[in-house]
Amino acid sequence: MLKVTEVAKQLGVNNQTLYFYERIGLIPSPQRNSSGYRLFSDRDVERLKFIVHLKRLGLSLQEIREILALQEDDRLSCDRVYQHLKLKEQEIDYKIQELQALKSQLLPLIETCDARRSSAQTEPCSVLNTVQTPVQPNLSKSMTPLKIEVLGTGCKKCQQLEANATEAVNALAVDAEINHITDMMEITKRGVMKTPALVIGDRVMTQGKVPSSEEIQTLING
Repeated sequence: MLKVTEVAKQLGVNNQTLYFYERIGLIPSPQRNSSGYRLFSDRDVERLKFIVHLKRLGLSLQEIREILALQEDDRLSCDRVYQHLKLKEQEIDYKIQELQALKSQLLPLIETCDARRSSAQTEPCSVLNTVQTPVQPNLSKSMTPLKIEVLGTGCKKCQQLEANATEAVNALAVDAEINHITDMMEITKRGVMKTPALVIGDRVMTQGKVPSSEEIQTLING
């Protein structure tokens, strides 16, 4: 049995990462000793190793949650893994195009600055004053908005969760659609037992708590 600090050191992550994975239900709550310290079994550590490995491959927490669920039900087929990895490859290609477009804007600015440095010009640099329209990479498919739902009856905690989700989306500048579901029949259909609940995509990420904007940003980014 290992303590949090020992597991974190072994996996190369910080303690807060393990606490966060436990808080969002990615790992089950570990045992505790008489002093209340968390104790991780070999099985807990293996699950965490798997999660950290997938995270370093670039998979989001939502994708990792789905893979773990499939693995637990012995339904993690090569076809499922292929779909996840192929989608990740497409996301990486898109990011590469974005970075290449950014580089194409930086290079002329660097060349202009270098030329002015060589001429020993003493006037204030005005290179950054020229605002150019960002170059958007060509997409092979349309990007659909991220679906985020707040499930709850409209209580203060529900309203706070919706506000935090909105703040997180604005901070990340992602294209997202946030809906507040108050119909208890609909909430029950989602398998939610405690409200407020946060749904990102098709996955229930939290129940019965109000994660901060920073925590929601982490959930969105994975």
